[in-house]
Amino acid sequence: MHLLIEQLEINILTPGGDDLIHVENLARATGDINGLSPVDLDVLALAVGTGDYIATDDHRIQNVAESAGIPWIPVIGKGISEKWDWIRKCRGCGKTWPKMPDIISNECSDCGSEIRLARK
Repeated sequence: MHLLIEQLEINILTPGGDDLIHVENLARATGDINGLSPVDLDVLALAVGTGDYIATDDHRIQNVAESAGIPWIPVIGKGISEKWDWIRKCRGCGKTWPKMPDIISNECSDCGSEIRLARK
């Protein structure tokens, strides 16, 4: 049996450009941008545009959704209990970068140690 998409009543949506830019900016502000895929960002932007819920167990998506005021529900787990903001922090000297785009490499320019994500 061969079904067409029209027969299944599936709606294919793409996010609006303004909604996508809004979500990308929020993800940068929370520090989650590097852990989200383009599809994750599209889903978040669609939720902004439609006002629909997101059903996900991905904590980064939940974190950005919480920041954007997007309603979300967990699928299997209990979900996040609080919103987190992330910074980049050197494991050696402790230098921090509050904004993700402020650094290009994963090596500290001061001491050469690894730079990792840390909760604010």
